[in-house]
Amino acid sequence: MDTAPGRLPRDVTEHQRAVALTWLARGVSVVPCSRTDKGALVPGFGRDAPPEQLAKFADPEQVRAWWSGRFKRAHVGLLTGRGTDGRGLVVVDLDMPKGDAQPLEGRWSGCLGGTDVLELLAREAGADWPETYSVLTPSGGMHLYFQQPADGPLIGCATGEGPTAPHIGPLVDVRGVGGYVIAAGSYST
Repeated sequence: MDTAPGRLPRDVTEHQRAVALTWLARGVSVVPCSRTDKGALVPGFGRDAPPEQLAKFADPEQVRAWWSGRFKRAHVGLLTGRGTDGRGLVVVDLDMPKGDAQPLEGRWSGCLGGTDVLELLAREAGADWPETYSVLTPSGGMHLYFQQPADGPLIGCATGEGPTAPHIGPLVDVRGVGGYVIAAGSYST
């Protein structure tokens, strides 16, 4: 890829296409996403999508066409859940609070963002911070990348705190089957 952090790529279209094809070569299906709200621009990858419907997101020719034509400057979204290798990704998204959000209270008092929430949970469980591929996000958060479990059910999506897995805590989202995150390397301004 042809850019350093904080610098405009010489050719945004080529840069975005290269990011998409790099992730595809790693076994991760991709989807073009809006540069304004990060919403997916192509439907059909939801939780219940059959393999034949998901195939276009793993097809190098389709991906080249998306990032050469109508979606040439789109963000690169990484589909989570089911990868071309049969396992796929789970991404833990550690968010920062929005500008007018109230401070966290109770058990979460003192946690300033999702990283603090995960650190608290790890400490309570006597566990170490997970060693995995991690990406800092433009908003000050972090994405932690994991593979779906080799055995057992695939992990789905969840947002914030909830009574059942994969809910983790406030300011922590899980992106699994049917979800996506914006790829590391996708040009964002």
